[in-house]
Amino acid sequence: MVNFGLAFVLWLIAFAIGAGNNSIADLFIAPGYGEYGSHVYKITVLIVVFFVLAWIYARQNRGATWGSSVLGTGFLWVGLSAIADLILKAYVWNIPRQCPETYKTLVSSTCVLADYYIWEGRLWILLLVCAFLAPLVMGIRANR
Repeated sequence: MVNFGLAFVLWLIAFAIGAGNNSIADLFIAPGYGEYGSHVYKITVLIVVFFVLAWIYARQNRGATWGSSVLGTGFLWVGLSAIADLILKAYVWNIPRQCPETYKTLVSSTCVLADYYIWEGRLWILLLVCAFLAPLVMGIRANR
């Protein structure tokens, strides 16, 4: 059985760390390494955070139902991360981006899907894949 309460609290921790990490990257990393270097730094730190939090979750959810528990957590983390990203970009930050008309969604002047363009070097989709796989990998590790 999925412990949604623990999974949600751990995701909130990842969200808070991500917000702080964005500020640190914008202040200290971006001036020296540029926007793309800052982007890589932010994604890398969040991937590590998701794996650490997945390890904590997996240690709390051992037993016969650990498989469904970690899969449910992976889906929850991906869903919450994608929804939070889209909402923040579209309605809170309102960051104008240059992108093709076909990619403009939610707010006509904002390209909220810009971080999903992996062919342009954006790594957000890699974070979502890791957010899904981290509970599974750590669940396998904790239950062998």
